[in-house]
Parts: sequence; structure tokens; C-alpha cells
Amino acid sequence: MIFGDLDHPRNSIEMVKNKNWVIYWLIALITQAERSLLCMFSER
Repeated sequence: MIFGDLDHPRNSIEMVKNKNWVIYWLIALITQAERSLLCMFSER
């Protein structure tokens, strides 16, 4: 979903110009990291 436009360099460049996707990607990455960490701590 995030890397769906890697096959289209032009679309990726436009996304980089927007930079809004970077913030969205970081938020999604952080939320996934928190979920994985919570799962690890809950198992222990």
C-alpha cells in the first residue's frame, strides 16, 4: 500500500514534493511499532 507507486517514478516524485505522505507514513510506522511493542510486553 505504501510502496505501491515504486513502479511509477513520476508518481513517487510527485508524492515526495507533497511531503504529506511522509508524515502519514511516519505516523503509520510509529503506530505499528507501538502495537508490536505492546504485544511483546503483554506476552511477557
